[in-house]
Amino acid sequence: MRLSADSAGWREARRLAGRVFAQSTELDATASELFGALQNNRANLIQRVDQLQQELVHWRGLLEAEDAPDAKHPLLATLEQVVEQREQWEAQAYLKRWDDTAPTATPPAETGGMFRQMFFGNRKGRQKDAKQQK
Repeated sequence: MRLSADSAGWREARRLAGRVFAQSTELDATASELFGALQNNRANLIQRVDQLQQELVHWRGLLEAEDAPDAKHPLLATLEQVVEQREQWEAQAYLKRWDDTAPTATPPAETGGMFRQMFFGNRKGRQKDAKQQK
């Protein structure tokens, strides 16, 4: 949120920010509660920030990479890997099967909604129900 709100174009961009932005920046806590949580987990968070900095450097390199005539673009190869890893995790989570072998069954198409509800709640559904009751 800070990165967006402090950017030069935020005055105009905030009008375009939608549900995904709202969900990804939702805090569900006060500043004091967040401060306490961050302070209590400081050592782990410092390690994760260091990892995140390394990952950002890696992604910057992927974005700066040029096309090679005889090879797949590194950004495309990495994105394909990320998509595969996400799909594998989702299938494992759906099947509750955590071994390293690829799941034999794929989760049904609606599992994306299931995971969205598990992590973000059924906010949209509750809003619809409230409107229908009025």
